[in-house]
Amino acid sequence: MTVALNQNALTLLSTAKTYLDISATNTDYDDLVKQMINQASALISRHTQRILVTTEHTEFYSGRRMNSLILNQFPIVGGPATGNKPELFLDQSSVFTNPIDVDSYSFNSNEIIYPAFFSRGTRNIKVIYSAGLGQIDSNSGTTTLPADLELACLDTVLWLYDSRTDRRIGKDSKSKGDESVSYAQGLPQRIVEILDGGYTRNELPAFAPVGVENR
Repeated sequence: MTVALNQNALTLLSTAKTYLDISATNTDYDDLVKQMINQASALISRHTQRILVTTEHTEFYSGRRMNSLILNQFPIVGGPATGNKPELFLDQSSVFTNPIDVDSYSFNSNEIIYPAFFSRGTRNIKVIYSAGLGQIDSNSGTTTLPADLELACLDTVLWLYDSRTDRRIGKDSKSKGDESVSYAQGLPQRIVEILDGGYTRNELPAFAPVGVENR
């Protein structure tokens, strides 16, 4: 069965093949490279504790009688509501039939501001919104993701590819004769430095979303 790139993929197949010095006309390794792109993207998402590709989310929150609601993913880039705003539902019974008036709230990169306050409750807020840093488009062969983030993905793909070639996945070291070579566990430092330099979840304010549930 042909492997497809996941929605959270952080680079293109053609870009990864070039990075691995695989000819564009050589399709023998396409499924393997796509698997590694998916694995690399998942490792990066796990390290940063966020979804980096622009994606639509439906989430439920518990109100705390505040006028600011920090959303689970960031930066917020819009949603399905009029004016490309996140769509906001408020209902103590959690039925969420009708969204509230889009003119009654605003949003910034990581929160919705509702001057009338969010009432206290359990899962009494529903939000539909889009958040992320960009996407790849396999059809056009283009990407809107930050260049250094894509580089981190490509370096991770190369690391996975080399790990497979060296047969060192799951090993700490290998020995040959009197020589012993140790392997780094976890993502290599050069990749971690890119991710920790601006992509990890600690960019968010100290107070985190309360009662969030993705669906």
